[in-house]
Formats: sequence, structure tokens, C-alpha cells
Amino acid sequence: MFHAVLLELFMHLQEVNTVLWELNMHLWEVHPVLRELQTLLWEVHPVLRELQTLLWEVHPVLREVKTKTTQYKKPHPRQKGAVF
Repeated sequence: MFHAVLLELFMHLQEVNTVLWELNMHLWEVHPVLRELQTLLWEVHPVLRELQTLLWEVHPVLREVKTKTTQYKKPHPRQKGAVF
């Protein structure tokens, strides 16, 4: 009985070993791709930070322009109080 349990345990461990081996092979395939992605992200990161800074500088200016242009906007002819 003990021998049968050990044999079954050994069979399961062989299956786990096979799955882990396949996973390891896939990870080795993915590894260079992830390294390349990491390199690209490090190159893009400063550009995105600079863009964020510029957008924060432009944001109040755009709000000011929007406010000024909507103040002087003529009403649509179908709106109440429109003068023809």
C-alpha cells in the first residue's frame, strides 16, 4: 500500500515538473520581450513627464480662452431673446 502511494505521488510530481519546465521555457521566451519593453518605457518616461508638465502649464491658459470665447458667443437664432 505504501509503495502504491509513493508511486502515485511520484507520478504527480512528474506532472508538476513537466508543467514547471514548460512554464520556464515560456518565461525564457517572454524575458527578452519584457526587457525590450522596459527599455522603451524608460525612454518614453521622460517624454511623458515633460508632456505632463507642458499640459499643466497650458491648462489654465486654455480655461481662460474658453471662458473668454464663451462670454462673447452669440445666441443661436432659435434661443429666447435672440435678435434677428
